[in-house]
Amino acid sequence: MQRITGPYNGYFIVAKAFRIGNAWMGEAQIFPNRPESFDDTNWVAKLGGDWSNALSELDAIENAERVSRERIEQFPPT
Repeated sequence: MQRITGPYNGYFIVAKAFRIGNAWMGEAQIFPNRPESFDDTNWVAKLGGDWSNALSELDAIENAERVSRERIEQFPPT
């Protein structure tokens, strides 16, 4: 599962989830423009979620998006 959200303060977030054992881990990339897919290489930051025991794909994706929004808050204004 992957999804693109945004813009958030001028940036887009592409998040995806992958299974680790019985849990899920989220990963996200932050883009200055809306990307076509997670494989787009024009990202400005690549992040993991802050925990790896999400019980569902959606929880993992939402966690990675939250971590990304927190990082975007630290970016200088666009």
